[in-house]
Amino acid sequence: MNVGCRRGPLLPAAVCLALSAVILAGQATAGFPDLTDGWLHAPGGIAAGNDVAGGGSWVAAGQGLLYGLPELPQRYLALGVAGRNWSRTWRLRLDFQQSGQGLFEDAWCGGEMAVGGTRGLGLVFSRRSLLVAGRAGSVCKSAVMHGFVGVGGITSPGVRLDVYLPLWADAEADIPPPGHQRLLDLQLSQDNGSLCVRLARDRRDVPRLDCEVLWGDSAPLALTLRLQPGTGTVGPGIRLGRPGMLLMTSHLVHPVLGITHRLMVVLGRWQGCRL
Repeated sequence: MNVGCRRGPLLPAAVCLALSAVILAGQATAGFPDLTDGWLHAPGGIAAGNDVAGGGSWVAAGQGLLYGLPELPQRYLALGVAGRNWSRTWRLRLDFQQSGQGLFEDAWCGGEMAVGGTRGLGLVFSRRSLLVAGRAGSVCKSAVMHGFVGVGGITSPGVRLDVYLPLWADAEADIPPPGHQRLLDLQLSQDNGSLCVRLARDRRDVPRLDCEVLWGDSAPLALTLRLQPGTGTVGPGIRLGRPGMLLMTSHLVHPVLGITHRLMVVLGRWQGCRL
């Protein structure tokens, strides 16, 4: 008996069903990782991190393959605009993401509104829906307020700190908001390099630490290295920037679940883009 042939079609279905059961039972951290979890630095790098880039509009599109499973593709689309009025900068963003297909589909839409230059306030909101085995599942809505403060510019030593405070969450069923709940983002930049550290927590209030180093921010080609000490996840990334277009890749390897490849393209004034 050919056991391999029998396992082939059954394994993906078993994986999807198992992951769905875990999330619905409330045992998962915060659902699947988002596509944007592949990068800690903003697409605009140090410039966007300190909000010194000029205004304008941009559009971003990306896709990934979670843990290398064909049954868990990720698709992402975002639109954004930034400007300056009365000596204050502002930015708006709307985004949509879908993960999985067939037996399991996890989709969310959301956005961000922020006002301020190196210091200011923002509001992040989202609506997430879960579809299991072809049936409409659960819906979750949430809102998070975040304040940010930055010191320094793109060519001098700079520090930026974003602090996130949950304002409101309404879950019709026991599913979490999309992604992990951010607590703070700290970015330290100098000359042509930057270090970004993110502290988040899952829905069991377990802290999660992420670190990313960026080299060559002002050059057309930049490299990143990502590390998640708690899970042992590590991987490189590439940023290729041209006027009007930015290409970003991420390749994170989980020691147990496997590798996740992500690709993002940003068109327009990507120097001021934040996701």
